[in-house]
Amino acid sequence: MWYRQNRKGYICGGYGSHGSKKCSHHAIKESDLKSIILSDLKKYAREISKEGLIKKLEQQTVRAEKTTNKKLANIEREMKRLVERKSKFLNLLANEIITKADYQRAIEEINRELKRLSAQKTELQHSLESKNIHEEIAKLKAELDKYLLFNDLTEEMLHRFVRTRVRQF
Repeated sequence: MWYRQNRKGYICGGYGSHGSKKCSHHAIKESDLKSIILSDLKKYAREISKEGLIKKLEQQTVRAEKTTNKKLANIEREMKRLVERKSKFLNLLANEIITKADYQRAIEEINRELKRLSAQKTELQHSLESKNIHEEIAKLKAELDKYLLFNDLTEEMLHRFVRTRVRQF
């Protein structure tokens, strides 16, 4: 779509460059396009900002946080259990029940598992810290409320949404 100042609207790009051989004459007034886009934006904002949708998003966030916290607790328990096993192996070695080679193999295996669990724990903690989703939901609500209140489109907004409407004309 090309904007034509003399028509105060947009015409089909194919028609503008090649004429009627390429495409039929499609044109829409800028004011009509603005009202269509404005109504669509308001409709989308209302649909998204419905309390049910926002609450569902918040519930999913809470569930994900609970699941992550449970996984973290399980990892902590497993790490504690492995540390206790290490001390038991040390006692077995001190009491000469197992050989030093057996002790070293067992400790190496436990250390590998502890390292793997520690990496998982760090990853989960990072995901909890970086997912401050409650703030993001609040920002989303504020943006949607702002869209519901506007009554005029800026040129930037218009050009952004023209591309989505081109296919309909």
